[in-house]
Amino acid sequence: MVIIMVLRVLAMLLGMAASVASAQSAPVHDRLASSESALRVTKVDPAHYAGTAGGAEAVACRNWRLSTTNVERFFRLSERYEESPYSLFYQGPCSISGELQAEGRTWRFQLDGGATATWTGGGETRHWGCSAKECEPLVLLATDRMDPEGT
Repeated sequence: MVIIMVLRVLAMLLGMAASVASAQSAPVHDRLASSESALRVTKVDPAHYAGTAGGAEAVACRNWRLSTTNVERFFRLSERYEESPYSLFYQGPCSISGELQAEGRTWRFQLDGGATATWTGGGETRHWGCSAKECEPLVLLATDRMDPEGT
């Protein structure tokens, strides 16, 4: 828990978060469409750290683990965006990748520690972000939108 708090402070101090502006990308729809509700995660790779060696971020990333059930829950709680919701969420150098089945297709996913994710497959990319309170234990850096009081 201390590591997560340190990461949040680091994100703010290093300016890794962009301010929320009114012209941000809006969700395509609130949650997975009924055609996507048959989502099944088939593979989850260990977390990958792409930051500077050592420090709290590296330790937090090394200890971040998600099961197939956790990843499925993340996507069911997430909103889909037409383009990357980069400015709505914290960015960090840690991600978990894997494969999932949805809409009769195999997709490669990448879930970033800041509660954003992508699906890629067949030349298509789908963008996701989770600001639901229930996503907080699934990610390393929860968005401020998860805090109803904005603190």
